Amino acid sequence: MTPSRVLVGLAFIAYGIIKLAEELGWFYIHWHSVRRYWPVALIVLGIWLLVRKKEEPPYDPPQATGSFPTDPAAPQPPQPPQPPADPFA
Repeated sequence: MTPSRVLVGLAFIAYGIIKLAEELGWFYIHWHSVRRYWPVALIVLGIWLLVRKKEEPPYDPPQATGSFPTDPAAPQPPQPPQPPADPFA
């Protein structure tokens, strides 16, 4: 799953838990304050996106074109069979 799908899913779960807790009378949220200050969540999200450490992309080794030395310990692709040597040459 992509991180954006996880984030959206967690947001729906959190909102559902908050509304359920309100309906059960566990606490009350004054939604006028939430509506007034919701841009703060966008600011925090933007700061987090700028500050977070990005994951390194997976290593993609260069193709063996002759310009890079190859690692002898690395598995090599199968080679086509060589024709038998001519015994009369």
